[in-house]
Amino acid sequence: MCFKSTPLPASLLIYADDHDADPWLILTDLAPEAAEVSWYGLRAWIEASFKDTKRGGWQWQRTRMADPARASRLWLVLALALLYTIQVGSQTDTHPPASMVPELPSPTPASSTPSRRPQPRRLSLVTQGHLTILANLIRQHCLPALVAYAPNPWPTFQKTYP
Repeated sequence: MCFKSTPLPASLLIYADDHDADPWLILTDLAPEAAEVSWYGLRAWIEASFKDTKRGGWQWQRTRMADPARASRLWLVLALALLYTIQVGSQTDTHPPASMVPELPSPTPASSTPSRRPQPRRLSLVTQGHLTILANLIRQHCLPALVAYAPNPWPTFQKTYP
């Protein structure tokens, strides 16, 4: 049980490894056998997807739908549109179009060693996908084709119960 004033049945999930100084302590309303502590690592990805579905992209909040059946159909369309724009953005990210702006000289001295860390994206894959699709429509080019999609498996950790 969690909380004194309003008791709530909850499970405490704990994960610790050699890479982190402190363990993850996750409180959930799921039963221990139904929950995975590794799912918490997907939280940032899930929240970014909600942002892309709402104000950051598809403007879901403007629909003001109250009928669950209609909303579920629209959510399906939004999910497919989001998947398509991410695929197009990923293709654009992997194979960027040739720039019409000449390459600028590097501000770092030639003797410095470049970092092996990849540079962060300036635009999200969703934004890159939106812009690529919009550019193709303006230029009256064909839209990028859908590619085969194989999602990554759900993350899991070895469960141990005391």
